[in-house]
Amino acid sequence: MYDYIILTHLPSFYKINLYNELAKKLNIHVIFLGQSSRIRPDNFTEGRMEFSHEFLYKGAFEARPKLKTCWKLYRRLNKLQFKKIILGGWELPESWLTVLSQKKLKNAFALESSFAESKITGYKAWIKKVFLSRVSMIFCSGSSHEKLVRYLGYSGQVAITQGVGIFNRSSYHAKSQDFTGKFLYIGRFAEEKNLAFLLDVFKGFPQFQLDLVGEGPLKTSLQSLASDNIHFHSYLPNQLLAEIYATHDVFILPSLKEPWGLVVDEALFYGLPAIVSNRVGCYPELVERYQAGLVFDPLDKLSLSEAIVKIADPAIFTKLKANVKAIDFMQRDNEQVQVYVTALK
Repeated sequence: MYDYIILTHLPSFYKINLYNELAKKLNIHVIFLGQSSRIRPDNFTEGRMEFSHEFLYKGAFEARPKLKTCWKLYRRLNKLQFKKIILGGWELPESWLTVLSQKKLKNAFALESSFAESKITGYKAWIKKVFLSRVSMIFCSGSSHEKLVRYLGYSGQVAITQGVGIFNRSSYHAKSQDFTGKFLYIGRFAEEKNLAFLLDVFKGFPQFQLDLVGEGPLKTSLQSLASDNIHFHSYLPNQLLAEIYATHDVFILPSLKEPWGLVVDEALFYGLPAIVSNRVGCYPELVERYQAGLVFDPLDKLSLSEAIVKIADPAIFTKLKANVKAIDFMQRDNEQVQVYVTALK
């Protein structure tokens, strides 16, 4: 009998790493809905999977035939023995099939949507409430995620994982502790990332440099808005990101919607204090818990400007750097894994 069946969208490097660690302590079986993605780079799904798994569709997740994957999933679950099944998304028809066809006691839910970026009124909120009424426990990424389900009226068991997975880590050469005025953004150039707002604020700081690394539909239009102190760089694979982080002082994430923000985990690991918006799901568990950066309002340019000025203060920057350096990421990984182990008890 499996301890957990895990139903999730597709392999991702940080989930693969997490499942590999879980498999060392638990008997798990992962069911992926798709094998690849149309909107993610190829190395997003790379990783050696050292756990029992299968694919319902051996193609792009977005192209899967949903009726066929639902039927295939239903038949598979009737043949598998397990203590709990962890569902990876309440927007998936496959998840709805599961919560309605399996006993509530066996249904669990891995929630990565936070209170700040979720619909909490209207028919969408009602649909979510129905879904939650069919699960016996929820693995929430953080406190903002727990706030969401409690607001929606869920009164069952909640376990906070303080993460969404385990990111890849590369060795790197730490730079000087001194502030040099180099800020960094890594991610997609998309509307929800609030990058036009970020660029407009940095026009007021010509003495500082902002580097943006990534790709996305808004890249060309954003480049047309950039001042001389703002530079764009193409997407880089994970193994090359270490040196990019190591040559900057501060990581900045101005998102209007960000369920968690794994890139913040990465930035802190590579020694950068972070300035993040209060819409970034991980800010209580990472930035505030470790006093590893500053939080601002992504709708208020003055709020971001004040954060930039504050972090440029040598005394404040030095203190934040020391706090970041003190974070024990191995301990964080162990804590995340242990949540799943303890939940079975």
